[in-house]
Amino acid sequence: MKQIIIIAFVILVAGAGVGSWWVYRQLQPVASTREDSYVVVPDGATAGEVANTLEEEGVVPSETVFYFYTRYRGQTANIKSGFYRFGPDQAAAQVLEKLTQGQVQNKVVRIPSGADLGEISTVLAKNGFKRANIRTALDRDYQARVLDFKPEGASLEGYLYPDTYHISANAQAADMVRMILKNTGKHLTSRLRSQWQAQGLSVHEGLTLSSIVQKEVAKPKQRAKVAQVFLDRLENEQPLEADPTFQYAARKLGVEASPEVDSPYNTYKTTGLPPGPIASVTQDAMRAVAQPADTEYRFFVTGKEGVTRFAETRDQHQQYIEKYGVSGS
Repeated sequence: MKQIIIIAFVILVAGAGVGSWWVYRQLQPVASTREDSYVVVPDGATAGEVANTLEEEGVVPSETVFYFYTRYRGQTANIKSGFYRFGPDQAAAQVLEKLTQGQVQNKVVRIPSGADLGEISTVLAKNGFKRANIRTALDRDYQARVLDFKPEGASLEGYLYPDTYHISANAQAADMVRMILKNTGKHLTSRLRSQWQAQGLSVHEGLTLSSIVQKEVAKPKQRAKVAQVFLDRLENEQPLEADPTFQYAARKLGVEASPEVDSPYNTYKTTGLPPGPIASVTQDAMRAVAQPADTEYRFFVTGKEGVTRFAETRDQHQQYIEKYGVSGS
């Protein structure tokens, strides 16, 4: 009996030692080779929510250990909201200190919806990024899952999700692009990709058509109808005849915008989709292509007042063009 008690005691002590060592390891830096991580702490976020985010972003190994460490230090109510940058060598104590002292970063960058790479470059330059670094950042390769869908040799056009981003004041342009790509991946859900596939579109093609829909109409409620018109034309092997495509082609070539522009992006000159997206794409434009309207519309025109009118026949469409003095698709 005495021997059993001794063995049990040894096991208990050994278990406690292993447990203590495991907890100790969870409070150390994740990995010395990890890149910097960026974390947004929203107003009103609980200590548990912050711990969860820190684990998801690879800042700490265990949200549970970090949460109870925060409680042990009596700091659950002292975490400050804001945008944080964490280095790869920061242990839990340093992470918590930064969060409770509010050592936030202060650069806010807004990527507008429907912006092309040239316009995004201008936005980044206005936010203090060097133009030479921007060009390099937009041309380099990244380890981002969303880029698995991008054809080799294609640019990042259409893969930079329009949103408001919080980033370190000392961050480089490549850090900014990396953050945007990660956000794009979050919006390209498996459900969305499956719905595009049901329309006969790859992810790259889905982004391409979504970018055209994005540029064609400003009002989200009209986009599903516009997507339906374009999908119908694709099915019937008709030219899309989308004005934003020749306008984009003209900007790339540095020539006057016209339906006669000689470019594979000009959908007045070619059938099918252009080689790639023409702008940054919002979630509602992506969803419009994934879930197009069920109508008999074949044409549409947007007047100068911003109202989009749809027609089932070319005659009706032509009447709208003549009445409102604009061209249409």
